[in-house]
Amino acid sequence: MRFRSSTLIVLCLALLLAGCAVGYDSVLFMTKSNVGIDVDSKPPTAEVSIARREVVIAPRFEGGQTPPVVGSFRTHGNPFSRFFFGVQSTFSGGDAAVALSQEPVTTENSQLCLSKKPDQRIFLGRDVSLPEAGQVDPFFFATDTTFGLKLAWSGTTGQFPDTVRLGFSRKEFAWAPLIGNDKPTCIVPGTTQPGNYAVWIPSFLAVLDNDVQVGTPDQAKTTWLQYFATGTAATNLAKRPEIRRVMMERIDPVAFESGEYDDHPTVKCIEDWLKSDETHPAVVQDWWNQKQLQGFPTLLIKTKNYRKQREDFLKEKKIPCNP
Repeated sequence: MRFRSSTLIVLCLALLLAGCAVGYDSVLFMTKSNVGIDVDSKPPTAEVSIARREVVIAPRFEGGQTPPVVGSFRTHGNPFSRFFFGVQSTFSGGDAAVALSQEPVTTENSQLCLSKKPDQRIFLGRDVSLPEAGQVDPFFFATDTTFGLKLAWSGTTGQFPDTVRLGFSRKEFAWAPLIGNDKPTCIVPGTTQPGNYAVWIPSFLAVLDNDVQVGTPDQAKTTWLQYFATGTAATNLAKRPEIRRVMMERIDPVAFESGEYDDHPTVKCIEDWLKSDETHPAVVQDWWNQKQLQGFPTLLIKTKNYRKQREDFLKEKKIPCNP
């Protein structure tokens, strides 16, 4: 599947013909990443760069609430000094996006709490209101990844390719319908009033973690980790340390440049304590600031280089730990 500059317009027209309008009863989330050379005749494109494009079209509800989406991208090393390089990306929405963006995970509930059901909407003569019980809406989710050299011919340029890509190229696309519930158990943001309606989007997650090392034939090494999931599977994957690590490295690279995660038993004590109360991460942050330490504390405190600080914190806060 190829996502060009005209893709958004084509998709919007298709959705309108299907009786749906992005930004009313659905969310459109797209990204495109390029590291290396990208030459295309449709539309005319010539890039030798590190490029990232992101688009989100989503409805906004009372209190400024919008359905959660998360996207991240990172390349390791200088792609212009060598052909191969490592890249990492995450692309998620709904419960998976909420879980992926937290450290530690305290909740994966992505519901938006409303005081009433959104009013009926008519867009270009079509009803784009939230679906009633029993109605079914499609959910589209796709990725397209190229790593290495890609030549493509459409037949319109004779013997010459009309697409040339050298390096890394990735496109991610999700069109997610909004889901409603008239029996929520939630509190409207900014108030103490219980909500009368809740909306959310399906959970989805795509993760790519690629690392390439090039040297002599004996030294060459390639690792490739890729996940693609929806629903409960996506939410569960978003909670896994190896998946969250790809995202958390984007948030605070210092935490990972300072040392790998420690396998010492005190890490388990810290993790259990952090998860036991939603206020505990703030306690760690305050203590970290008092010690004039830099970086994201709930990540750094689990690394090998910060074992002493971890032990000091457990002792000062009198947190039971019997490794």
